Amino acid sequence: MVTRQTKRDEIFNTAAQIFHTRGFADTSIQDIAEALGIPKASAYYHIGSKEELFFAILVSGVTALVQRLETIAAYPLSALDRLRLAVRDNLRSGIEEVHAPLALMNRDMHALSPEHRQEYRELERRYERAFLSIIEDGIAGGEIRPLPDARIATFGLMNMIGNFGRWYKSDGTLTRDECEAIYWDLIVHALQLTPSGGAGKRSWQPEHTPRPHRRARPKQDP
Repeated sequence: MVTRQTKRDEIFNTAAQIFHTRGFADTSIQDIAEALGIPKASAYYHIGSKEELFFAILVSGVTALVQRLETIAAYPLSALDRLRLAVRDNLRSGIEEVHAPLALMNRDMHALSPEHRQEYRELERRYERAFLSIIEDGIAGGEIRPLPDARIATFGLMNMIGNFGRWYKSDGTLTRDECEAIYWDLIVHALQLTPSGGAGKRSWQPEHTPRPHRRARPKQDP
């Protein structure tokens, strides 16, 4: 027996995949109805407006991410252990949960109503605060080097892991676990103190690289 919840889940999963592939503007209720194999009128009955469906999918995806991240941030573990768990959870959800990649996309936020945009933005702030709290704990405890701006570093980290589900292919040359290990190696080496530079040391600055000289053209005989 198909329950209302089962039908809702089917609609959410199908619509999330279409929104993720085509974007909000290029997705219609007709597209979703055809993918589901139901009449357009029936789709409107279950879905309502396209904006309402899009918002509901976003909220269902990001709420689960936020709740898990807040739980991880509160674990009685070292900051780096919590950060690794958070990174792993986000990378895996991006390819295992159909709503997650869509939830982390910002390209179609303009399609939301002002009220829905505000509600979704508050969920994003909770997500950002949870990640930032782990980074700040690491800095305070000496596990993570002093950063010029912890908030900007956190945004960079979130953007990095948020894009994973967009390019990763299960049939690619590397497994998910191998990609996860590469990501973590990059993150931990970027954040940890180096043997030559402890707390309070000047952060790395790129050296000036002179522009290559342009080769002079040979003069041509008149």
